[in-house]
Amino acid sequence: KLKVSNVKIDILKDRSIKIETYMDECGIPHIGVSYQFIEILRSEDNAKDILLYTIGHELAHIYYKDFNNIKRRRKISCFVHLVSYLFCILLFVVIKFSVGIEVILYLVLCLLIFQKLFFEVFCDQRYWYQIAELRADRLATQIYTGERMAFINFWKTYDEKIRSVENKENLIYSYYKKYIKVEAHPSMIVRMKLIEKRSKWYRWEYIEHILRIWKWRVTNKGWNGYDK
Repeated sequence: KLKVSNVKIDILKDRSIKIETYMDECGIPHIGVSYQFIEILRSEDNAKDILLYTIGHELAHIYYKDFNNIKRRRKISCFVHLVSYLFCILLFVVIKFSVGIEVILYLVLCLLIFQKLFFEVFCDQRYWYQIAELRADRLATQIYTGERMAFINFWKTYDEKIRSVENKENLIYSYYKKYIKVEAHPSMIVRMKLIEKRSKWYRWEYIEHILRIWKWRVTNKGWNGYDK
């Protein structure tokens, strides 16, 4: 359906649940599925649906060319930031000769606040990595029409188990993961809830995710949306 060709699927000798997409030295995309993941699926009634939805997600990364495009998207967002900043300066100069100084100060203050809130997230690579994950989630549900709730429930349960283990770690490392580490994957719980609500990706979700990240940061959930 995606017309993706020349892709290889490898079994990874990894003891953890791991599914990843990477490019080899020849530029051929590989989808790596850990042996442990396959073993866990053996006990699942809807193993095929879980596996194919998960592989569909990885194929979506290849389809969108996320390997190279994330850096390009970030560069474009930084350019937009620069242009908007120059526009604010120009607007300040134009208005300076037509209205009172108080109006100018209020306008500049509002624009600077907007610049801070919007572009601090929009120009961060973590934002674009997470957007790539959300878009891949949605495309996976379009190219495969299996038992979606089996896929959703599996990853929700897995995420809760992983977080229960990680929450036992020290607070310094927890802070590092939420605010400093380049976290490519947003909260799995949020991702699965979005898949339940929406069957495809909408352009307005770029703005929605900026607001979502700020909500996470204000409520001490960092960049990935986890409580701890």
